[in-house]
Amino acid sequence: MKWALVLSGGGALGLAHLGVIKVLDREGFYPDLIAGTSMGAVIGALWANGSSIKEMETIARDFNIQDFQEGITFKLPFHNGLTRFLQAEEVIGTLMNERGINSGHKARSFFDKIYKGNSFQETKIPFYCNAVDLLQGNEIVIHDGSLSDGVYASMAYPGFFSPLERPDSLLCDGSVINNYPVWIARQFGRTKVLGVDVSAYENVSPNELNNGLAILFRAYLTACQTQKRRFGDRANLTLHIKSDRTGFDFVDIEGCINRGEEAALKGLKEIKRTLKYPLPGRRILEV
Repeated sequence: MKWALVLSGGGALGLAHLGVIKVLDREGFYPDLIAGTSMGAVIGALWANGSSIKEMETIARDFNIQDFQEGITFKLPFHNGLTRFLQAEEVIGTLMNERGINSGHKARSFFDKIYKGNSFQETKIPFYCNAVDLLQGNEIVIHDGSLSDGVYASMAYPGFFSPLERPDSLLCDGSVINNYPVWIARQFGRTKVLGVDVSAYENVSPNELNNGLAILFRAYLTACQTQKRRFGDRANLTLHIKSDRTGFDFVDIEGCINRGEEAALKGLKEIKRTLKYPLPGRRILEV
């Protein structure tokens, strides 16, 4: 039974993908192709590379966003108005002189460790992720070279992480153009696709947009999440996992994983029906 799994981006919300994978593994459903964006690429590459559920959970639970901060002021042991001022000064100075607040060196070393130094050609399940080439302004598919570099490119959030530089391209987060690239699975011949979309774009109140940074994030999210999808870029079944969290909330990692498992169990009947006897059309299951 051939089918593809496509995992969207979503920052911390993407940890819900691991909960969905737990249920799929428990039920004996294994894709023959995995595609992902941003956090969906991070999680998808782990499963494609042969990591067990236990290994993936350990990696997720041990994750600490502080480990990837490179700025000197972010290492200060106290948190007050002066600290925040110094951090803001450092961020502005870095952005004026570098391609991102974070060079990405620590992130790529972390990926190289969890992916065991493997390349795309060495994964147990064929794996693909997307990124955006800032030089040409187009979406590309990454399916060769090192997993660590490819996944980093797919999640290099503009401004925060420096884009991945290649000889003829400068690659950043795939969500800039397509946060849920079902089309990759279609392009590589998969007619049966299960997708998990954790993107959250809801109406907000004016009070939530009370500073320039909030406006900037909202504008970026609006550009990423409100694009119309072509019919060929839709899964046979999409689990749209809703959450009241934000993509920057890495505090309750266990809760994010559990949310994905809960959603997959709620939609398990539809998942089984889709993977065994797919119905015509493209369906979205809000869970």
